[in-house]
Amino acid sequence: MVKKQITQDTFNEVVQENITEFDMSPEEAVNDAVEQFTAQGIDLSNIVKALALEAVGAGEAGESPAVGLLEELKTWTQGDHAASEGQDLDSAVTAAVAEVEAPLSKLLELLPEQENRALAGAKGGFTTLLAVIERVAQLAAEDAPHSEDAKAKATHALGVALQTLAALLEGQPDLVTPPNPDSVVAEVHDNHQHIKQLCEHMTAFKHVGHIQQHGITAIRHACTKHETNRQTFVAEGLIELLLHCVEKHTEHPAAVGEAARCLRILTFDDDIRVAFGKGHEHAKLMVNQHSALARIMNTLAAFTEDAATTAELCKTLAKLAVRNEYCQEIVDLGGLKLLLPSLTAHEDSVEVAVSALQVLRAIAGNDDVKAKIREVGGVEAIIAVMTRHVKQRAVQDKGCAALAAVCLRDVENSKAVIEAGGAHAIVKAMVMFPDSASLQKNAARALRNIAARNPDLRAAILAESAEHYLNVAMERKETYEDAKAALRDLGCKVTLLEPWKGNGKGVKE
Repeated sequence: MVKKQITQDTFNEVVQENITEFDMSPEEAVNDAVEQFTAQGIDLSNIVKALALEAVGAGEAGESPAVGLLEELKTWTQGDHAASEGQDLDSAVTAAVAEVEAPLSKLLELLPEQENRALAGAKGGFTTLLAVIERVAQLAAEDAPHSEDAKAKATHALGVALQTLAALLEGQPDLVTPPNPDSVVAEVHDNHQHIKQLCEHMTAFKHVGHIQQHGITAIRHACTKHETNRQTFVAEGLIELLLHCVEKHTEHPAAVGEAARCLRILTFDDDIRVAFGKGHEHAKLMVNQHSALARIMNTLAAFTEDAATTAELCKTLAKLAVRNEYCQEIVDLGGLKLLLPSLTAHEDSVEVAVSALQVLRAIAGNDDVKAKIREVGGVEAIIAVMTRHVKQRAVQDKGCAALAAVCLRDVENSKAVIEAGGAHAIVKAMVMFPDSASLQKNAARALRNIAARNPDLRAAILAESAEHYLNVAMERKETYEDAKAALRDLGCKVTLLEPWKGNGKGVKE
């Protein structure tokens, strides 16, 4: 459940009220406010106590090291970094880069702490870092009049600046575009100069792997749980920028993995402040207008020995398989020929196992693909992965989900699952993780789909004590319906509740 949050102004008002009406000291007022809001279930991770004390005149947030470093950076952006008398241009650029890189690196060390991030954000950290990025990008530009060595140093500093921006934006996407409390519809922001500026710099340095990595991380943080930012970045050409990175930076796996993560974020619908998002439309846009499936598949083929990058690319493929024809396209592009060998090549990798199972589950939504998965040994591969990673909840959960999808309305696949020991693997997962509602539901669905059109397979399932564990799952509200449906299709005794029998008692004609 998502916790509610309050603004810094609201917190400050309560602190001031405690001081005025209850004669508390500033420190007592802040502590009392924290206790009040915490008791109400409010998430205070975005609140900076130092700002509250500053608002009531009991302290200076400017005393924070993070704020001091921001002032240094702001001063640097306002300075003239031209060569002084007797100094050559390269020396001037090198000195300017060293001067800005020191406070950037120190600030980067402080920003992992939530309070420092919130304080830096409240003190104009976003606009200050964008100004730094603008100036450093000018020094690193290809047409800059200084040497390649000086440009390289400036490019490194640009990477540090983007990395610092990414750290600042983590959990604070509203710094890019403040929310509109009067609207529940997310739209492309009219005044999005900051987003346009960031995309322009990313495009100018799209050949530099580490710039892409850190810049995309910043963009990903800006798009997480912020639908307006997502739509605005997409309008500024972000999708092509990300796919270019996936395609062209195979020598920089970290950049490819980050681009894949950012592509997935664009398909999310996780901003609770808006009525609906455009995640599905973004997925279609990637596939139809940017050939995302083919480009990701080509890159996946280049990373067959890299487990981490393989996992990221597979997770992204699963998010894009949102239409029947897209599932078929993944198979036509050789998806199964890449996925199944990757499970063998990285048999000890939980990440690869989970992501490959996600893809298999997604593409099994296409009935023709279901048959193809069986023909190439996909059923056996799923069960083998579940058997190997029997203690990994995520693998068992995704494995049961994949088997449920593969067996839905498919008699032959259901037979193949039983013959490969699938009933034992599914029930074993239920035994190992009784507290995982998601796994219990997926396991119940898998057993139901196997038995629904195959009465002859019921005995093999019941021989694994499935009835007992499904009855256990029925005791929980979250898994009751799925477990009951599985028991019913297995021919087991099920008590059907009738909340209202319709006998008309108390009804007046």
